Amino acid sequence: MNKRKHHDFYKIWLQNLVNGVHLQTFWQAYGLTGYQEIKAHDMDKTVFDLFWDHSAARYREDNILAWDAYIPRFHYAGVNSTLAEKTITPNTTKSPRRDTAHKVIGVLAAHAEATDAQQRLTRALMLLSKCNSTLVRATNEQDLLADICQLAIDVAGYQMAWVGFAQNDVTKSVCPVAQAGSGDKYLDTADISWANTERGLGPVGTAIREKIAIVNQDVLNNPLFTPWRNAALNCGFQSCIALPLMVNNKVLGALVIYASEPYAFNQEEVSLLEELANDLAFGIETLRMRLKHHAAEKKIEYLAYHDPLTGLPNRRLLKDRFTYAVNANQGQSGIGVLFLDLDNFKQVNDSLGHNYGDRFLVEVAARLQRVINNKNAILSRQGGDEFVILLINADDLVIVEDITQRIINAFVEPIHIDECVLSTSFSIGISRYPEDGREFDSLLKRADTALANAKESGRNTYKVFSEKMNSNMLEYMQLQEQLRIALKNHEFQLHYQPQIDAANGQIIGAEALIRWQHPEQGMIPPGKFISVAERSGLIIPIGEWVLNEACRQAVLWSKTYNIPALVIAVNLSALQFKRGDLVDTVTNALERSGLPASQLELELTESVMLHDIDIVKATLYSLKKLGVRLSIDDFGTGYSCLSYLKQLAVDKLKIDQSFICDMVEDSDDAAIVKAIIQLGHTLDLKVIAEGVEKEDQLALLRTYGVDEIQGYLISRPLTAQDFVTCYENQK
Repeated sequence: MNKRKHHDFYKIWLQNLVNGVHLQTFWQAYGLTGYQEIKAHDMDKTVFDLFWDHSAARYREDNILAWDAYIPRFHYAGVNSTLAEKTITPNTTKSPRRDTAHKVIGVLAAHAEATDAQQRLTRALMLLSKCNSTLVRATNEQDLLADICQLAIDVAGYQMAWVGFAQNDVTKSVCPVAQAGSGDKYLDTADISWANTERGLGPVGTAIREKIAIVNQDVLNNPLFTPWRNAALNCGFQSCIALPLMVNNKVLGALVIYASEPYAFNQEEVSLLEELANDLAFGIETLRMRLKHHAAEKKIEYLAYHDPLTGLPNRRLLKDRFTYAVNANQGQSGIGVLFLDLDNFKQVNDSLGHNYGDRFLVEVAARLQRVINNKNAILSRQGGDEFVILLINADDLVIVEDITQRIINAFVEPIHIDECVLSTSFSIGISRYPEDGREFDSLLKRADTALANAKESGRNTYKVFSEKMNSNMLEYMQLQEQLRIALKNHEFQLHYQPQIDAANGQIIGAEALIRWQHPEQGMIPPGKFISVAERSGLIIPIGEWVLNEACRQAVLWSKTYNIPALVIAVNLSALQFKRGDLVDTVTNALERSGLPASQLELELTESVMLHDIDIVKATLYSLKKLGVRLSIDDFGTGYSCLSYLKQLAVDKLKIDQSFICDMVEDSDDAAIVKAIIQLGHTLDLKVIAEGVEKEDQLALLRTYGVDEIQGYLISRPLTAQDFVTCYENQK
């Protein structure tokens, strides 16, 4: 190919070039297609012979762009490295060369060395471009910071770059987290702060504090750079710039760049570097938000399968583990399901608060973990004070019961939290796969049924599920529903058992006793339904009805039959007492009925009075202010405490019938009865004996000085009308 033919075509264009511009012509190699060989005119060399590989590749791409575009590319800047390892930033113009048929056969390149300002602007632009590409691909904050610092060295030719984060410690230090370039030891002794102190008045501290870019054009003569001058000069640093990294007007730290010449940063370059710092800060914040979102997703996933308080598996994860265990053993191995319920957790919460309650549960969970330390045992928390344990490969009931008993034994020792010593125990129900079911939910339900039986048996024990329990539970549920209907349909009645003065035999009061007139089963005694009412919570509305009805009846007797003021005694359940609105309930009953408060006597069991003594005292004080009487029922069968009797404003003790029935034949019972009577009188309390059925019992009680008598010897519980008859007959 005759290259001379095209000389005239470019003659005018070449004459207009600035004198001293270096020219190269690149030709497509004859006989080859594409761009495999593009050689320099008169040198028979490719761009890969003239430049380093990374520069040559970019240079060759520029040639191809000019070739394909068919039009010149004028005065664009670029950074290149020659084979002599010199970095050059020329302004380049490239134009396609054509033959007489206007077919592109080569590329003419003209290079002019850029001015110093142009070179600075070019390196900043190149750095910004490369950094933005890095930001887009970044997945790790530390890698991003290291890459940005390295690009400042490799692409822009700066001496050193580092990133430091502002700390909120006492000295407000700046902690370097990434660095590249020369002067590795510079940061080791830099001790930079962003406080308004000597070591915080340099470019970095000021940039962070003032939230603006700070340029130090002359390291040698800047007085504010004195603390770092010698170290900087030893590293060859002549100027530097500190760029604050800000997100939403909050400074994270600074990007700091050092140059080997003074006055290295002009305004255009500073503007581009500020843009770079803003982009970097945004990238840091984006990565941190991604990390937070990832952590949040992990936490959500964790909480979906774990209890947040104890970290134990929850019911969902336990069910998955159960399914896995069944499938892994193809249903051939036994699995024990233990349903655990703390016996006194509510007292801990009520008396010490939920913070102590939570800490208590954590300690309980830790102790359980230690007891069942076995790869085949999986502990979970179901919520509240309930835990469930899966015992994998537990074919023998003896193994299951052994672990269960170990759990009960482990909680004989109290739990210590701060200065509090907390005693607790577990009621536990057991079901087994496959004997009691093959589905997780049904096994859990049957373990819960066994748990209910353990509680009814006195707590601090365990029960193994049996089908009889299922029928009992079904009966319980049916009875509970019938109680709801009975309350709604007014099926309850009150019978009244007379109470007499032991000295003269006159009726002075009556105890109101509930009966259930079932439409199909007839009269149902309280022993068959009160426990169900207690467990279900129905004792609250039932007890309120009893209180209102007893007050109403006492007033009716007085108005209709001229019966003088009798004291009507009403039993209170523990649940009624703990509910918190007992005083209001009693007040309303008295106001509705018009019964004088002095004619109402409330009977409480000892066990009620031993819980939350301060609350009990306050409630009893409020009731006494109303004017009602208070008695302790079944005295001697609970946790009798003389100190409580001194503190509580009760009026009467009722001796339990279990001591009365054998007192004539059993000297121990007789001694207990006599002691209770003497105790009551010592404390200025009335004493009544219930369950008196024989004359010799009555005679002995009168000898001991008892005040009042109640029992079948006097009368069975009577309807309201029969009570009137009984009262009139005594005359």
